[in-house]
Amino acid sequence: ISQDTYFFEGSLRSNIDPMTIVDDSRMIELLKEAEFWEKVAEDGGLDWKLTNNGSNLSFGEKQILCFLRVMINPKKIVVMDEATSNMDLKSEAILEKMKTKYLHGMTTFTIAHRLNTVYQSDKILILEKGQVKTFSSLNDLSDEDMSFFQKYAENLIS
Repeated sequence: ISQDTYFFEGSLRSNIDPMTIVDDSRMIELLKEAEFWEKVAEDGGLDWKLTNNGSNLSFGEKQILCFLRVMINPKKIVVMDEATSNMDLKSEAILEKMKTKYLHGMTTFTIAHRLNTVYQSDKILILEKGQVKTFSSLNDLSDEDMSFFQKYAENLIS
């Protein structure tokens, strides 16, 4: 799941399940859970039209639909490359909730600059200037590592 989303002009159905893997009821269930169904239910439902590259979607909606593609055709390994980097807080909360539910038991590599994106991870790899600084669980991070997180967060804010 990349921070750069991709969609083609066509139906919602064909964009999130291009190989027709799941039935409509499963797709609708996932869309409702992602709080997206309400947006399209009255305007075509699964036949709702996406414009070229999803220009009629917000960034958060695009990311959520990309996540749903993964949930429709799950793999053992999922790579999330800055998938939440530009999301609004509501969309990010929806995605984090669905990640917790659906990615359990999968190997997930999450590349992130937003710290809240990695808190549910079993292991965290901290890189500094291209070098491994730490690789451990969140609970086992040293005071120095936590200080690094704190300084990083402060630099993002300022």
